[in-house]
Amino acid sequence: MNHHAPAPTLQHYTAFRTDDDIQGAVTQFLEDESHVLQGKTIHEGIGEISQWLGGMIQQEREGWAYKIKMSMQEIENHRREALKVQSVIQDCGRQLHLISECCNMDTKTLADIEQEEAKKALPMYIECVTDLINSLVEDRLECLQVLHIKYNDGSSICKMLKSYIQETQVNADNTRIDLTMRMEALEQKNKELTSEVRKLQKQVNNKQQDLDRLTNILQSVTEEKILGKKGGKHNGYSESMFPSIYDRASSPNSIRSYASSRDDKDIKITKEKLKKIKHSAKKLENSLQDALSQIDQFRKGSRINNEIQSCINDCTQYENKATSS
Repeated sequence: MNHHAPAPTLQHYTAFRTDDDIQGAVTQFLEDESHVLQGKTIHEGIGEISQWLGGMIQQEREGWAYKIKMSMQEIENHRREALKVQSVIQDCGRQLHLISECCNMDTKTLADIEQEEAKKALPMYIECVTDLINSLVEDRLECLQVLHIKYNDGSSICKMLKSYIQETQVNADNTRIDLTMRMEALEQKNKELTSEVRKLQKQVNNKQQDLDRLTNILQSVTEEKILGKKGGKHNGYSESMFPSIYDRASSPNSIRSYASSRDDKDIKITKEKLKKIKHSAKKLENSLQDALSQIDQFRKGSRINNEIQSCINDCTQYENKATSS
């Protein structure tokens, strides 16, 4: 048994709200065609109206179908673009994550960012990288100040540091070579001075031996000419006038003090011995003076011992005494 839907009535159509453009088009059609439809039968009028309405509805349907198709294409294009953007965002997130790890960012912060969605994680990564870039810029400015570079031409800080280190290394090498040459020259000079000092010291020792021999000669001559016989008188003077003369004659100092206290006529030395003594004393004095001047020159103010200087003075004094006698 076939059941047919009830035929729509005018009340049924009035329950739907018709768009203004559709209602206006129908009204305009009826007004335009009303004089034509008046002479026709009802069936003919209904047929024309139905045909017109069907054409209008079909046109409207096709228009909406085209709009829907274009909208779907646009939606599909947006979807594809969104997928591409999402892929780019994910790649950027991974790259920023690697950069953050390489820059020793806090691991807890990175772990928290990884838990977020890509669209939320990306701004967080960007904020972290911005902080890193600011820190790197500050480090670069500090490096430029350390390198004393005022003009920043945009060169890599690594290149500038490499150039600065190479320049510093060259200067250090040149300074080291210069210091090495100076040290070698000073060492050579020191060796020469040491050798010269040893030679002078040897000469001084030889002169000291000569002085000792001369002192012994003076002592023997003094004992021979001044003391004479033991226990006797000498030139009108008795032994009691010179107490402990044998003790005082045992050293050069005692000889000097004793010789200076005696009258010049008490010292009787032959001319030949006196000439030899004067010659030896003069020669010894000159040699010792030369040695002293050379030692002062190479050792910068070093002094000969007091005994040698005293002997030189004594020899000079004794020479003057002998000359005057």
